[in-house]
Amino acid sequence: MTVFFIYNSTLRIIQEYSFELVIPFWITLLRFTFGVKPDAIDPVNKIVVEAYARVGTVKGAQLHKIKGDILKLALIEKKLGAGWQKIMCFASDEAAKYVRGKSWVAEAAKEFGVEIHIVHLSDEQKNKVLSAQKRQRMVNQT
Repeated sequence: MTVFFIYNSTLRIIQEYSFELVIPFWITLLRFTFGVKPDAIDPVNKIVVEAYARVGTVKGAQLHKIKGDILKLALIEKKLGAGWQKIMCFASDEAAKYVRGKSWVAEAAKEFGVEIHIVHLSDEQKNKVLSAQKRQRMVNQT
């Protein structure tokens, strides 16, 4: 398997979460035969992780990305067999509210057994994420 660092902010979230659990996740370009790529995976302990590097509330198409990640985690377990720990990491409480509230997406995450975790970034890393967010053009502000 080729180890590849996907996005700096995503990498930082996974590294921080990995340090909390003392589990060395593989950040990888692993693409399953059924077409999905998780952000990180520990095949030995059957843990798969998606990370969302956003500080603040989610808007527009960002909501669809989160829905897709929840579905991706559920599909991985369905295809690979039961017993996978499915984790969705967020860089802020505000971003995680979408999957912790009363939305159907929050209900789907619970139903599929997706754990929601917040990774608290250092001030330096948080500022880098915020700076990147300012540079990104939001087409749909709703």
